[in-house]
Amino acid sequence: MDMDIVEAVEAETTTFEQLRRFLFTRAPLKQIWLIGALAFNLIRIPFLFLYYLPVSTRPVASWTYEQAIRVRLFKAAVYNLAFTELSPALSLEPGKEGDRFVCMKPAAKELYQIEPLGVDDSVKPLVVGGTWYPRRPTTNEEVKLVVLHFHGMCNLLL
Repeated sequence: MDMDIVEAVEAETTTFEQLRRFLFTRAPLKQIWLIGALAFNLIRIPFLFLYYLPVSTRPVASWTYEQAIRVRLFKAAVYNLAFTELSPALSLEPGKEGDRFVCMKPAAKELYQIEPLGVDDSVKPLVVGGTWYPRRPTTNEEVKLVVLHFHGMCNLLL
């Protein structure tokens, strides 16, 4: 009985998520949502100014007045951008990184383990760009260790 409830909730969540992605990640509802969110937050700003005047209403009592307001507005922006899956166009062209920027091709298929990823055919390795720090090694330099670091919020808006 309990398993039926869990399966029903998961099915409903999946259906809601599919509907949300279909409606709010495409024009024109995506733009309507973002304009509405912007209008809502502009109207909300004066109320936030009043709400966060007392220290007791701030998320963390040690936060400054401005910090509490900025965090609230930042959370609203991230939520709405993620909800509509709005993300900047990414490029594999070297920008201001210059010669430190490199593109790395995926490894051979036999080097990947499928188990942790499941059997989802849409998950495939792609070319990724990276930047050497502090400088790109020269061709005659021996590189002993390379750390590939993904910023903690890299997939939030991608």
